[in-house]
Amino acid sequence: MGQPFSMNSNLILWLRFVGVDFWMVALFPFYIGFVISSESFYSSNLLYGILSICFLTSSTFVLNHILDLDLDKKNPRKSFSLLVRNEISSKNSFIFFIFLSSICLLFSLTINHGFVICILGLILISLLYNIPPFRLKNKPILDVLCHTLSLGILCPIAGWCLSDSSGFINAFSNFPFLYLISISFYVTALHSPTMAVDFNADITSGVTTFATKFGAERTMLFSWLLTTAGATILFISGYLVIEPWSSRIFLLTGWLLPLEVLVHYYVLPINELPTYSTVFRGSIILATIEALFTILFLSLYVSEASLS
Repeated sequence: MGQPFSMNSNLILWLRFVGVDFWMVALFPFYIGFVISSESFYSSNLLYGILSICFLTSSTFVLNHILDLDLDKKNPRKSFSLLVRNEISSKNSFIFFIFLSSICLLFSLTINHGFVICILGLILISLLYNIPPFRLKNKPILDVLCHTLSLGILCPIAGWCLSDSSGFINAFSNFPFLYLISISFYVTALHSPTMAVDFNADITSGVTTFATKFGAERTMLFSWLLTTAGATILFISGYLVIEPWSSRIFLLTGWLLPLEVLVHYYVLPINELPTYSTVFRGSIILATIEALFTILFLSLYVSEASLS
């Protein structure tokens, strides 16, 4: 009985080490871009795009573990790290990072040059975010902008590129602008509480982040304001029937947008110091509601596209 349990525990540690639990954070905005562009739920190259994004996410996590080792040893939330547990060396971790990044690039080359540019841009942001002397993760505001640009802008455009081989510039110009901005706001809103919950550990370690500069409570407020802004943009776009909205889609889904704002305010309070359990539970609830809204929206969008 002990051996299978040990094997399962090691597997879970490895999966967390490569950030499998965060794959969906990158894949969801990526998939939204794909569906809006292709007006379908699947294409022949979708699998290659998904694999590329997954390997990229994992390589970023491994690089983060390598460069944050000293800090992670002081952060109880990072006790799962194989480096912290001395179950893998920094040298082997770096080799693993190179391997994951290479596989990501190989998959991207099977798609088109616009997609490759998106992947290279995401890799560049990952390097600037983690590696000294840039280390943008320790520069308030720039740390937030890195997540906004990578997950909220480049990931949706990468998804768009799967069905649009006209190049990165054209993909960016063809993507419905207000919809792209709302995605970036939502993604940043979901990320911000993770900075707030690390406030005490980062202060103790002397790490500078958006949360340590502006405060944990203000970071939670910032997160709620972003959700409010994203929902407002979507609501106005739907009311005015701006692409990719239609009157029918707005009628059936628009009422959910104010609900998202209220749920965020309730499950991720803006007037108290967040705890890990609050952020974990609240983020799951909020992300689930937003995911259900998006799935309903995309289903209606694809069904209407198939009839036109």
